[in-house]
Amino acid sequence: MLRCKRWRASVVPLHLSLRLLYKLQKTDTEPGWDEHRELLTWLLHIGGAFAPAGTTRSEYLELLKRNLEGRLRGLYTSWPELLGILEKFIWSDKAFLAQVQAFWNEVYIQPELDSYLRT
Repeated sequence: MLRCKRWRASVVPLHLSLRLLYKLQKTDTEPGWDEHRELLTWLLHIGGAFAPAGTTRSEYLELLKRNLEGRLRGLYTSWPELLGILEKFIWSDKAFLAQVQAFWNEVYIQPELDSYLRT
């Protein structure tokens, strides 16, 4: 199984998410990602989804938003399209869906809701 309660409560997911974030930040401007946009999408969403609330998660959100304005622009425009990309890589609804969907909401739904409530 890809996850269990003990795994999620351990420091391993945080450690892996943090290491992945550092690597993604370090290589963000490298042109190689232009040829692997779907893999970058998977890495950003999985890493961000399993990062706990706080600095690490905020940095994933920032990195994802920056890439959505650049190299990932137009790659997907809806949750079903994103899910289609994510399912091309290591994926389990049971292990990933709830966390990734919550991260999706932080990126797409919450800003729209905040904007609506301000008006």
